[in-house]
Amino acid sequence: MRRLHKRLLVLSLVAGGSWLLSLDPPGEAPSTAFSNERKADYFLRHFEIVSMDLQGRPQRTLQAEQMEHFPLDDSTDLKKPVLHIHSAESPAWKVISKTGHMDSDGEQLTLNGPVRLHRPAAPGFQAITVDTHNVRVQLDKDLAETREAVDIKTGIHKMNGIGMKAIFRDPIQVRLLAKVGGIHAVQ
Repeated sequence: MRRLHKRLLVLSLVAGGSWLLSLDPPGEAPSTAFSNERKADYFLRHFEIVSMDLQGRPQRTLQAEQMEHFPLDDSTDLKKPVLHIHSAESPAWKVISKTGHMDSDGEQLTLNGPVRLHRPAAPGFQAITVDTHNVRVQLDKDLAETREAVDIKTGIHKMNGIGMKAIFRDPIQVRLLAKVGGIHAVQ
């Protein structure tokens, strides 16, 4: 029994000593080798990125007031992002949010808070405005999705619902997923 107590005492001392050695010396910054804290390694202000199609025409343009890159997960946070989705057949869509988050491969953009999607009027096209919240955009598919409430206005017509899938490739498709209602005014 005495041997067991000695072994436990030795193991306790070794564990306590290891713990003390792991502490940072007083006056020094704490070690970040195993930190899960998100720290930006670089940032840009007032930037613009243009993605081109195979013919060299603009396909998407992403602008933001500021972006910060985080090496821990290779992601990017955006302040006041503006996404333009260009089309050869119709006016470009403009997607605006207060904040956004781009995943590591640059193909998924999550827009947080209030989001507005707008296509201006042009000959043969009515203006369309979509107001919602928290939109996920799959850039490689030109697809925007949300599970939030959605309000759509085009001219004097209005629609609303819960959840939306919008594909910005021609022909453009905007589908409300649940509790759809609206006002269709006769001119």
